[in-house]
Amino acid sequence: MIGDRALAGVRECPDSALLWYLAVRSAEILGTRFGSQTFAAPGGLHQVVEEALAHAPNSAPIVTVAARVEGSTAMARQALALDSNYQPARRALAEAVARDGDIEAGLDLAIASNARGPMHLTRARILLAAKRYSEASREAKRVLPSAPDELSASADLYRDSNEVLGLALLGLHQRAEAKRALRAAASAGSAAARAQLAQ
Repeated sequence: MIGDRALAGVRECPDSALLWYLAVRSAEILGTRFGSQTFAAPGGLHQVVEEALAHAPNSAPIVTVAARVEGSTAMARQALALDSNYQPARRALAEAVARDGDIEAGLDLAIASNARGPMHLTRARILLAAKRYSEASREAKRVLPSAPDELSASADLYRDSNEVLGLALLGLHQRAEAKRALRAAASAGSAAARAQLAQ
């Protein structure tokens, strides 16, 4: 609903960065996480991203979404340069740099200033990718309770933190605890957790 209304709104107010962000973030959530065809009519997720960038190229939130959708480290750097205080941009860059192979640089970017929150999820993902399972599990446990730092589906942090926690616990051969976390993630929509539980 938010995405549909935002898309309708940008036809009336094409220079509104806020409306473009709501449209592009909704498209990202639906298109990449739930496989929805909601945004098929306007050209799909990549088309919405392209249009949003064309209309609001200096919006850190929009460039952050574009960086994640396109898997672009350069765009993640651009987003953080646009607003160094925008935490989703910092998280996107940290994960992109780590994905490019520099785990320590990713962790240096993902400094968690709060005891709880989404930055701990970013750190957990990076540590999991590095097979540093014990550290990843500790960080995953520090995500909740907290609020998202960008527009998100209500269960996103719950799902993602339990998914990472479950996979990290599997790496530590703590199968009973891992299954509990993976079941929680699967119940909240994690395809990765469902696949792991099916093995």
